[in-house]
Amino acid sequence: MNRPITRLLLALGMVGALAGCTNDVSGPGSDDSNLIDNPSFEFNDAPSFAGWHLNDTINDPAELYSNDVPLLGGYWSLRREPDFPPDDGFAQYYVVGPVDRSVYRLTVWGKALNGWTGGNAQFRMFTGGTDEVRKSTPITADTWQFYTLEDTLRLYENDTLVVRLSAGSDDITTGYLLFDIVKLEQYK
Repeated sequence: MNRPITRLLLALGMVGALAGCTNDVSGPGSDDSNLIDNPSFEFNDAPSFAGWHLNDTINDPAELYSNDVPLLGGYWSLRREPDFPPDDGFAQYYVVGPVDRSVYRLTVWGKALNGWTGGNAQFRMFTGGTDEVRKSTPITADTWQFYTLEDTLRLYENDTLVVRLSAGSDDITTGYLLFDIVKLEQYK
């Protein structure tokens, strides 16, 4: 084969490969078993907090996300800073569960930076006007770590499961937490 044809085929192959490199889903880790629709805080390669409820006093949206992600974490992760006491910097995702008894497993990748170890991932339940922390795990590692929480629950009508990613509260820290690839699964 002569060089011009080889170069043309190589160029066409590269263009085809690059054209197929868009991420038009909610991020890695999204699948039918996940009760969280936006597990990686992105959509079409851009930061997205769709479905998540953030309490924040941060005026610059760029401070709510980071391009520091775990392996297979897509392009963006959620960044949360501690808030002034008694509040905490958090993001919550609400899931109205089916009326049934099931095992629920929450998994999340987390990372604590600048020495801050006051944050956590929580599995909560809103029921009958009360907010109950069912399970919680501290996020303390300064490298990406995988965290798992599991609980057996009997849900009744109007009960709501809540995934809470919290950076905690403090009035002087410069630390913050990163979260990514959040998954909540139901098992019978």
